[in-house]
Amino acid sequence: RRLLEISPEPIIVQRDDRIVFANPAAVNLFLADSEKNVIGRSTTEMIHPGDRPKVFAARNELLLKRTEQRFDSVRLMCLDGSMVECATAAAPFQWDDKPAILIILRDMTALHAVERELRRAKEDAEQANLAKSRFLAAASHDLRQPIYALSLFLSTLSQRFLAPDSVE
Repeated sequence: RRLLEISPEPIIVQRDDRIVFANPAAVNLFLADSEKNVIGRSTTEMIHPGDRPKVFAARNELLLKRTEQRFDSVRLMCLDGSMVECATAAAPFQWDDKPAILIILRDMTALHAVERELRRAKEDAEQANLAKSRFLAAASHDLRQPIYALSLFLSTLSQRFLAPDSVE
């Protein structure tokens, strides 16, 4: 139990859809003042409504098959109503000699925001590159057009002045 308490990763223990343990890192993650604000809460209310179906299905499988479950991204609701994106790992566990679920959380909110920003920057760079290519194609055409006209004019002049009947 002491290892769970001192872990730098947020850890909660859930039994019968209630949080029965939250380490200090989990208390901080949920923006709670103390462990008392988290203990006894329904885990359902802590999960973003859009993620509940996949989390419930995984929880049911975990309980039936006694297998671990992982998610790269689950949106959790903090006590102030804000949302945090977490990677999770959950496993069946005995807590006070009763079946429970041990859940380790990792806050991925900042990482996901950076990933979204990088995708946007990449899309912007691709658009800028496409615009540059269009501009260079148009500029190249615009620069070649007068040169091509001048070469036709010179060709016509040279044919006129070099033709045998133009010597007069």
